[in-house]
Amino acid sequence: MFKLVQIVKTANEAIAEILEDKRSNLFEIIQLIYSAAINIIEEINGIGNYQSGTQSTKTPPWVRRIQECINGIERALSAVTETERDENKNIKRKAIA
Repeated sequence: MFKLVQIVKTANEAIAEILEDKRSNLFEIIQLIYSAAINIIEEINGIGNYQSGTQSTKTPPWVRRIQECINGIERALSAVTETERDENKNIKRKAIA
């Protein structure tokens, strides 16, 4: 349990550090939160025992909730990235025309 507290503390310190940096972006913050969540899950269940994307009846509800949050963050990040790509394509097309 002490190791779990230490992982959470380290993640919180890293997030605070990234937020202080004015050059940080949304992707870095989401990636850090995702990595911290995976490390915490692996620490609790043992490395390799948890398979992301599978939801069996053996998976505790709180793990499913964390995974659903992570999936939602990934979907939002994907949508933002796709929107930026579309905007960049439109800008290039207007510049060429």
